[in-house]
Amino acid sequence: MQRTMDKAAAHGEAQLWNVLKREEETVLQVGKKVEQVADILDRAADKSRRAHHRELRAKESLDHSVHILGHYQKTQRNYNTVVDNKLSSILNGCLHHVDQECHGRPSPRNLPPPMAPHLPVC
Repeated sequence: MQRTMDKAAAHGEAQLWNVLKREEETVLQVGKKVEQVADILDRAADKSRRAHHRELRAKESLDHSVHILGHYQKTQRNYNTVVDNKLSSILNGCLHHVDQECHGRPSPRNLPPPMAPHLPVC
């Protein structure tokens, strides 16, 4: 009888150690997965920031180009409604803020002068 009880106790202890070992392995695996997901999210956020930065630079570049083209047209005294309509159709309002109320194609003449270009972020 004692031997059976000792055997059952040893078996119960072995089961307990197996459960604890599995729980420890699970905690380690979950920790690794959390680190991997955190790394993936950090990379995605960095990629999104860089894409947003490129988009802002592209808009600034287009803004400056339109301003230079408008200045050239103004100094040559060739800027008229035909040129304005052509520029408006090409730009299709992409330099105007989304919150502005615009009907049809807004004129680039309504745009303020471009801001100074930003220095690259290091």
